[in-house]
This record gives sequence, structure tokens and C-alpha cells, in this order.
Amino acid sequence: DPSVPVVFLSAGVGITPTLSMLESLSNTGGSVTWLHASKSGKTHAYRQNLISLAERKPWLTRRVWYENPDLEDHDSRQTNLKRFHFKGLMDLSQVEDVVPLHNDKTIYYFCGPAAWMEKVMKTLQ
Repeated sequence: DPSVPVVFLSAGVGITPTLSMLESLSNTGGSVTWLHASKSGKTHAYRQNLISLAERKPWLTRRVWYENPDLEDHDSRQTNLKRFHFKGLMDLSQVEDVVPLHNDKTIYYFCGPAAWMEKVMKTLQ
């Protein structure tokens, strides 16, 4: 249902299963938000694929956190196409303007290290 917002959250290698789910939604046209946390650009799998997808799909909003960004991770592209947006660990309060956190209909999918997933679950409750 395109009227129901979908949010994907991933950390580290958790990007692989969530990316597969995102690609299955790529033709729905509904509002989709992609949030990912990685150590840096060097460990951010599928980064260019996601930037390209965001370029082609105006309904996709993406935000990325790098714990330790490298100099080459910084860029001046338009917000949705930046390599990363925030330095540090994922903090959902930084994206309240783009994530429908308080919408009871929002569907969340998340995958990553167990401790990270527990933190996300507590934040979303």
C-alpha cells in the first residue's frame, strides 16, 4: 500500500537483507526511508547502488551515519545523494524531520548487530 510509510534501518552487514527488501519495493511509488550506519565509506557496502537508486526514485529518502568518516567520504552533493549525513552512531532524533517515527502505520524493517537492533527497537517503542 503506497500510503503506508516504510522505513529500512541497517547497520554494517545488515545492509544486505534490507537492500533486497528495498529493491522489492522499488516500483511501489510509496514513501520509503533508508537509514544506514557504517564505520566509514570504506566499509559501506552498496553505497553507490543506494545513491543511484535515490537519484532515480524521488520517493526514496536516505540518511547515513559514519562512525569514523574518512576525508574522501565528505562531499557537497545534494542532501539525499551525499555519501553520508551524520558523524557518529545512528541517532534517530537526528532524522525526525524525514522519518515518520510517530505514525502508527509506519512499517519498520531493520537488521544489524544484536545490540544495535535492541537499541533501535527501544527507540521505536
